[in-house]
Amino acid sequence: MLTNTLRFAAAALCMTSVLALAQDQAPTNVLTLDQAVQMAKNKNGDVRAAVLSEKIARARVDGARAEFFPTITPSYTYNSRRVQLLNPTGGGKLFTQSEGGTTTVNATWRLLDFGERGFNLSSATEEARAAEADSLQTLRQVLFQVYSTYYNTLRSQELVTAAAAQVTRAQSIYDATAAQVEVGQTAKKDLLQAQADLANSRVQQFAAQNAFSNAQASLKALIGMPSTTQLPSLVSSTPPSATLELPTLDDMIQAGMQNREDLISARKRTNSLKYSAQSAQRQATASVGLDATFTQELTPNTLQDRAFVLSVSLPWLDFGRSKAQAREAKFSYEASKSSLVQTERTAQAEIESAYQDVKQNAERLKAAQEAIDAAKQNFDAAAESQKLGVGTVVDVITAQASLATAESDYVQALYDYDTSVVQLRLVTGQSIPGEEAARQ
Repeated sequence: MLTNTLRFAAAALCMTSVLALAQDQAPTNVLTLDQAVQMAKNKNGDVRAAVLSEKIARARVDGARAEFFPTITPSYTYNSRRVQLLNPTGGGKLFTQSEGGTTTVNATWRLLDFGERGFNLSSATEEARAAEADSLQTLRQVLFQVYSTYYNTLRSQELVTAAAAQVTRAQSIYDATAAQVEVGQTAKKDLLQAQADLANSRVQQFAAQNAFSNAQASLKALIGMPSTTQLPSLVSSTPPSATLELPTLDDMIQAGMQNREDLISARKRTNSLKYSAQSAQRQATASVGLDATFTQELTPNTLQDRAFVLSVSLPWLDFGRSKAQAREAKFSYEASKSSLVQTERTAQAEIESAYQDVKQNAERLKAAQEAIDAAKQNFDAAAESQKLGVGTVVDVITAQASLATAESDYVQALYDYDTSVVQLRLVTGQSIPGEEAARQ
């Protein structure tokens, strides 16, 4: 078990290092991941609402805990009273005037009950822990959205660059073909093929630019940047220098089931409903209370009133209302337990899927790098052959299409890999880079 723990910790460190590569110091005219994370934290309403929900739940705990302590209420009442009296002589009106203040101190303390206060406090405490877990989970989900959207915008940005390079190559092919047609070295139909390829590359460039504009708009909305503001350049991701070593899938699932904040929240809320059901069941049978009261009048007289009150109540004739409420609370608890089982199953599936995504995307990225190296060499060779009059324009256009595909596939693989690494952290309950700074 210790070995697995150490392996998991080492893998987490490696995953953090991979993400940190994209967060190095950058010039002021660029938007780094750290900056995007901080902007989202400061301006994202979901994060703020989750923090406030946690504070509400904590206030409820304080209120439930206060039920165990006495309540002392000082009060002061001032009366000014004027009463008209009946005049027996039948003359003018008679009045009596009285004025004065009364100062009292009232104290009450419930000394004993049948456990209702304890159930309420336990329920509120579990609910507060659930709210705390929800707050952290919301923060992590928002941060993951920042990473995912940032990477997607980078993907679109680099696909624009790749499309521009494709247009440049297509233009070069067209120019070379036109020169060969002019000297009669190749047929005119080859020029039409090169012209069509150039037009297609320009269409793809426009599509890439449109996708980039849409991605920029999504990122600005997420981090709270005004839509009229120009988005700075983003820091390109650096390919991993080594394959990420992961623990076994079983270890990742075990860690995720223990550490995921949404699962912790679901378990705490189920426990909260359990205590609520116990309280409702107690109230449906009998309720006993022992209260101590003390009243001290200070002015205008010095008087005391002390009492111990034992109360026993039975829901004798409420037409089944209290028992129905107890059944409702019990069924809510049972439903929550069933929902928790399914939530845990879904979480396991998410962890397994994210785990496989990271492994497959790592292999895909490696293959894409090999493909782009080979495609570049193939295109260079085909272009050189055309210049020498040995190769045909079709050979060059085919090589150009292969290179364009390889460049696009590489960009897709790189940012799919980066996104899947963060996704795996999220579904296994690990902290998202920038989380601590965002929670300050």
